Amino acid sequence: MSKEYISLKEKAAINLEIKLKVLEWFIKDGIPWVKNGMGENEYSKTSGKKILDFFPASEYKFSKWSTEKSENYVYSNCEFVKIQILDKFGSFSTSGRDTLKKYSDMRNRAITAFKNLKKIAKEQQKERKDTISKQNLKIMTLEARLDAIGASFVESREENARLKKKLKIKEREITELKELLDTQFEKI
Repeated sequence: MSKEYISLKEKAAINLEIKLKVLEWFIKDGIPWVKNGMGENEYSKTSGKKILDFFPASEYKFSKWSTEKSENYVYSNCEFVKIQILDKFGSFSTSGRDTLKKYSDMRNRAITAFKNLKKIAKEQQKERKDTISKQNLKIMTLEARLDAIGASFVESREENARLKKKLKIKEREITELKELLDTQFEKI
């Protein structure tokens, strides 16, 4: 009966590797947005903007980051993203503050990932602002078109009212002319 023994050092390396793969996924596909249990984006109550999910941007946060249930959710992902991580990569746990320093190649990958993720976060938030600006511009354009249509409609109604008045005047004139003709025919 032989059980395969994995040393603590090997477990630590596997744990770090899983975390790095998740960071690389964030870099490749973008940092996920916080989602509720239905998979819908959550929005900030103060700004109304979508919220980026947690991503570690320092060695300390990387060491505290975990998929495990914890009282400290500060260094954890929302449940929706956590499920995706667990499905794609498996679980990972916190590590000692100095664990990453013991693996220089992984540490270099992590530091590079932190820098890239910070840039990606800015771009995603900027993209959101650009999207909002584009949507606001679209709304303003549609409002302008709606105003133009509304003004045209009012103009058309006023023209319709004028034409109705003219029609009534012409109908009266026709009625008067018919009456005049009728009286003239009666005289003949």
